[in-house]
Amino acid sequence: MADKQYFVITSTYGGNLVTGNIILLPGGGRLNNADITINDEDLVIAGNYSDGKGNIFVEKTIFGTTINSSSAYIENSISFTNGGRLNLSAQTADRTTDPNQSAYSDSAIAISSTWNHTISTGNEYPSSATYEADMFKSTGGTFSVISDLCGTISQNQSVSLTGLTTSDGKAADNSSGNTIITTAIRANSLEVYNNFNGTLSATNTGTRIQGYANANVNNNTIRTAAIWTDSGNVTFGGVNTGTINSTTENVTFNADPGTLKQDDSGTDPAPATGAASATENAILTYGILAGANGDASIIFQKGFDDTVNATLNNVDLSSTAKGENN
Repeated sequence: MADKQYFVITSTYGGNLVTGNIILLPGGGRLNNADITINDEDLVIAGNYSDGKGNIFVEKTIFGTTINSSSAYIENSISFTNGGRLNLSAQTADRTTDPNQSAYSDSAIAISSTWNHTISTGNEYPSSATYEADMFKSTGGTFSVISDLCGTISQNQSVSLTGLTTSDGKAADNSSGNTIITTAIRANSLEVYNNFNGTLSATNTGTRIQGYANANVNNNTIRTAAIWTDSGNVTFGGVNTGTINSTTENVTFNADPGTLKQDDSGTDPAPATGAASATENAILTYGILAGANGDASIIFQKGFDDTVNATLNNVDLSSTAKGENN
């Protein structure tokens, strides 16, 4: 069998990259706000860093004066198109070449991503849109973690859908039927071959959905899961003493036709009148969700002493009608 070919990263890489396999070498190899697609199999992380930013870090805000016509805004920090494997292997790196780099330790590996979808006054966007942010997104097979899953892997997302207008500048009722998804790992199925003793977390925080014209804020769904498999099982093959956290907090659903703020031109539109409703909204928070609706298995083949938390904090739901007979 022929040897694999790797795209070797020895410094900070921040571009768009589609390749077969990647290795981040110690002493500088890291990803910073990069868009990465791995279409063969491997992502190998062979070092760790002590500057607080970590091996992979992504901080991006999606904002513009005009939003395109797509109804899906899916942001994947690292995408695998053929199942994929994650190898956290800091302990195997050369410890002698650079005395200035941090001590090698799998537990010090840090992988983090923060996405801010801000669609504010003066922007047009499609109703029934999906806003998804994943740290690792795998399709086409089983996503495998072949070394100890330790260190920290985290995904954070906030979404603000407020003050939306149509192309002619009038207030629009586009605050219904949206889906917001936040995951640390999303795959068809997941296998962790060795021990899991790190921290894995997904957080949706500060999400606000507000309706103005007709003030309908209905049928919106927020789904947050540290691990989510679309159809297959989640399997842990080693001793498990890690922490899995999923948090949804500071969420606002507000239907109020009388609170329309200025648009981007500085014009202050007259407040709308009309009925208001905020119904059939759902907030679903999971530490581990196996299968699209929890219809697959979670398997622990050895000891299980994990801490799994699913937390929902500070949700504000309000509906205010304006005008006579409303």
